[in-house]
Amino acid sequence: FFIWQTVGEIKKQDTGNPYAGLERPVVYPESPWEGDDGSKLQIFEFGDFACPTCAAMQPVVEQIFAKYGNRLAHVWKDFPVHPDVSRAAAVAARCAGQQGKFWPYHDWLFKEQANINKLSFTDGANGLKLDEKKFTACLSDKKVLDYVERDFLEGQAIGVAQTPAFVVGNNAFTGVISFVDF
Repeated sequence: FFIWQTVGEIKKQDTGNPYAGLERPVVYPESPWEGDDGSKLQIFEFGDFACPTCAAMQPVVEQIFAKYGNRLAHVWKDFPVHPDVSRAAAVAARCAGQQGKFWPYHDWLFKEQANINKLSFTDGANGLKLDEKKFTACLSDKKVLDYVERDFLEGQAIGVAQTPAFVVGNNAFTGVISFVDF
């Protein structure tokens, strides 16, 4: 199941949202991204680490970047639908990102998703050999939570209502889509 629209067709939500009027996602200095600096095409992925559909889409995303990675940039946008565990997982991934390990931590969270309510986020950090003291301190850093919340509000402002949601060029879609259709 997926919905495909052009970015201009997305129903925008602007009730009190500080990002109302935003037309496209924004890459911020602290946005998790991977790819070539000179990439002309950016794929924005609005995701939730507790979302089974997001996890189901990851193999397709991996295929896309295996084939076209040198021409694309992948920008992760947190869209924590499940307030407690999703926000905590998003913050933990960004904390891993502060030590250069966002994407491996991202992969670990999706691999362990079935147990996400019972996960110790420091287990993932230890498995990636992160500095545990820095990681643990980061988990309570309000600034990191603010980055997660900013992505969520930005997504709402441009019309994201469910995860996963992708914005590619002037197109947007949600749900699981095949590699060929992507």
